[in-house]
Amino acid sequence: MKNKRLAEYVIQPLRQIRNVLRHLPYVGTGRFCPVCKKTSRKFGSAGIDKREGAKCMYCGAVERHRLIWLYFEKMTDLFDGRQKRMLHVAPEPNFEERLRK
Repeated sequence: MKNKRLAEYVIQPLRQIRNVLRHLPYVGTGRFCPVCKKTSRKFGSAGIDKREGAKCMYCGAVERHRLIWLYFEKMTDLFDGRQKRMLHVAPEPNFEERLRK
């Protein structure tokens, strides 16, 4: 039990440092992710064929996720403040928490 607590105290700060270092090359402006509302200098590569500039490094959204999110915002009444029920089959992980709100 003691080793597990020690591991949590050591591993958690190391993960935070890793995440900061991983995001450093992307800090800046030039790209905007409508899903997480963050800006970055560039998007990362994604996919089997490694498409450059495809993935938001903060929330993991790729092109289709950003397009779907923009559709939700502009063409639907999902975010008008009224409570709704929605069936989203196989929701994207980066949408789940935001859609629950």
